Amino acid sequence: QGSIGQTFADQAARTPDQPALVCGERRWTYAELNAWANRCAHTLQAAGVKSGDAVGVLLDNRAEVIAWVLGIVKLGAVATMVNNQQRGEVLAHSIRLTHPVLMLVGEACTEALDSLPPAERAALCDRWWWEGDAPPPPELTWASERLAVAPSHNPPETAALFLHQPAFHVFTSGTTGLPKASVMTHLRWLRSGYGMGQAAMRLRADDVFYCPLPFHHNNA
Repeated sequence: QGSIGQTFADQAARTPDQPALVCGERRWTYAELNAWANRCAHTLQAAGVKSGDAVGVLLDNRAEVIAWVLGIVKLGAVATMVNNQQRGEVLAHSIRLTHPVLMLVGEACTEALDSLPPAERAALCDRWWWEGDAPPPPELTWASERLAVAPSHNPPETAALFLHQPAFHVFTSGTTGLPKASVMTHLRWLRSGYGMGQAAMRLRADDVFYCPLPFHHNNA
């Protein structure tokens, strides 16, 4: 036990008022970000997402990625980090590989969305949710409407997760063929984070870590 979601919830309980995330002019404390992630988790759970399910994340670099991914892994589901530069058949291939039960699409990724005809999208995944401030296309569900009424307490499922369970799908670049999905467990990601943050960069609690990489990249 001690999954990504539980580790973050524990940290939020220890340092609720410390800054956790900054994105442009917006910022969240640990308590605020944990509550946001919990609303994401409960929203997905109400839609039937459960442990072991893959949830596609097709978003640009924004704070919402962090909240939704935390919410996904708090349920024991797997966050499928789709490359938002993929289009057409390559994008369809990535979705087909991982069989997501739900796809989250950001408003900045409409070009990727439009590269798949509606009939093909429906065949790849029967639920497509819209993440953004602008109203969604007619065939997509507006995630923010469901998120607004979701509870913010820690889902009990998080405490029952194990480190060996899968947490993420990250795709290879596809330079020698179509992309392949690499499965990352909670343990692998926590080890990578501790190794980079503590051993390599020796980060302290008052440091700010700036990440310019696209969040669908492994190192990001």
